[in-house]
Formats: sequence, C-alpha cells, structure tokens
Amino acid sequence: MTTKKTTVATVANDVRALQGEVGEFKAEMREFKAEMYEFKAEMYEFKAEMRAFQTETRAEFASVREEIRRGDQETRTHMTMLVESLRDDMRIFMDAHIDLERRVRRLESRE
Repeated sequence: MTTKKTTVATVANDVRALQGEVGEFKAEMREFKAEMYEFKAEMYEFKAEMRAFQTETRAEFASVREEIRRGDQETRTHMTMLVESLRDDMRIFMDAHIDLERRVRRLESRE
C-alpha cells in the first residue's frame, strides 16, 4: 500500500518529467519557427527575383516579337530559338517557385 508521501512524490516526479517534455517541445517549436521564417525569407527573395525576371522577360519578349515582325527567315529562326530558350528558363523558374511554395506550405502545416 502506498502512502500519501509516496503518492505526492510520484506525482511531483511526473510533473517534473512533463515540465521537461514541455520545455523540449517549446525548444523544438522555436527551432521550427526559425526554420519557417528562414524559408519565408527565401520565398520572398525568390518572389522578388521572379518579378525581376518576369519584367526582364516581358521586355525581351516584346523585343523578340518586334524583331520577328521585321526580320527575314534567318532572323525568325534565330528569334524562335531565343523564345524557346526563354520559355524553358521560365518553366525552370516556375517549377522552382512551385517547389518552394510546397515546402513552405508543408512547414506551415506542421505548426
């Protein structure tokens, strides 16, 4: 049969153990939040780069379209290759953007 003193000591030990676990959980949450802020900063930086790239690409596309309108067949072929290259670059950037968005959503859903 347990005594009242033994029961109080057991409960006190359990409380200390739980407090330790809560402390560990809080530390993990702080670490997680720091990682999330880092990812968000990377995402904002990436979005800024994407906006700059889109602006540059729009200007290049406008220039390419004008050259195609004025150019001969050789110029048209060359410009078509440039357009395809730009489209490939845009696909790469968009795929990277989508992957980064997914990573951030996964991190946010763990909160």
